[in-house]
Amino acid sequence: THTGNIRRILEPLAWSRLVPDFGNTAVSGGGRDGSTNYAATAVARDGSLIVSYTPVTATLQVDLTRLSASGTAQWFDPASGQAHGLAAPVDNLSLKPFSTPGLNCDQATDWVLVVKTRKSDSTRL
Repeated sequence: THTGNIRRILEPLAWSRLVPDFGNTAVSGGGRDGSTNYAATAVARDGSLIVSYTPVTATLQVDLTRLSASGTAQWFDPASGQAHGLAAPVDNLSLKPFSTPGLNCDQATDWVLVVKTRKSDSTRL
């Protein structure tokens, strides 16, 4: 199930630090709350992690200044729980667009974007 795969994506991360980003201050470009294209986003208060789920093809604008340090960004397929491609290095100085990589393994358009610093590892809690 997708729920089990989302767990597989989040489990290695310090997910318990995540707080919903209802104001779309960390990630924009994913529609409005309540719409079918809304990108649900959560941010760690310590700046170690940003996670965003988009149900549709989108270009998400991520405010990397919300990170406490430079890190990496990577798309994950919620249908399989697997990473797509390599993690891309990111700074914590700018706004950066991230476009969904196309169809996932179920031929659907939903994806999870994980932007993290080294501090986001759950073993460092």
